[in-house]
Amino acid sequence: MRRTLPAAAPVAPPQSVTAESTEKADATPGRRKLSYIEHRTFDSLPARIEALETELQQFNETIAGAGFYRESPDAIHRALARVEELQSEIDRTYALWDELDSRNV
Repeated sequence: MRRTLPAAAPVAPPQSVTAESTEKADATPGRRKLSYIEHRTFDSLPARIEALETELQQFNETIAGAGFYRESPDAIHRALARVEELQSEIDRTYALWDELDSRNV
C-alpha cells in the first residue's frame, strides 16, 4: 500500500508585522506598547503556531512510516525540505511571539 504525502499548504508569515518593522521598534528608546496591528498579530500567533506544529507532526508521522523511503526521491526530498521549512517558520513565529510578548503591557 502506497502512502501519499499530505499536501504542503503554503504558510505565509503574518502580513502586518515584518522582521524589519519589529527591528525598528526595538531601536526606539524606552518600552513601547504594541500597536493595534501588532496586538492583533500577537493574538493570532498561538493559532498559527498550533497549525504549523500540526502540519509538522503530520509530516513527521509520514516520514516515520515504513513505506516513506519507497517513495520517489523527488517526493522524499520535497517532504524533508518542507519539514525544514516548517521548523524554521515555527522558530521565527516563536521568536516574534516572544518579542511581542515582552512589549505587551
